[in-house]
Amino acid sequence: SKYRPWKEVFKFPVSESRSDVLIIEKYLKSRKSKILLKKLIEKQNDNVFLMQSFNRILNKHQIKERIG
Repeated sequence: SKYRPWKEVFKFPVSESRSDVLIIEKYLKSRKSKILLKKLIEKQNDNVFLMQSFNRILNKHQIKERIG
């Protein structure tokens, strides 16, 4: 159903900055990629992979802010 609540299956401390967390959450939700989400869930114990992924998202966002 379209209005089902989100089910929490993954939790990771991304940043102490609420704005960084919201940027990453918005990015992941906008992608709507089951493959990406499954990959994050599968690798939830791989902190290096997760931090690299989240830092890449934040860097892309910062570059867009500077340009636009």
